[in-house]
Amino acid sequence: MTMVECSSPLGLGIVGLGGAAVNMLPSFQRSPYFQLVAAADSDATTLGRFRQNVPGVENL
Repeated sequence: MTMVECSSPLGLGIVGLGGAAVNMLPSFQRSPYFQLVAAADSDATTLGRFRQNVPGVENL
């Protein structure tokens, strides 16, 4: 398998901040291929906690 060089990371948005999404966040944050740019959740408490823990990401 050949890895392709990328000139800029792919912007990533997450809809639903449940267990699976939160567990995958560290991998996305470490990867040079992705940049977390937006997150959305219908639960205001969950979204507020995400906003505190992951600053700089647009919250919808």
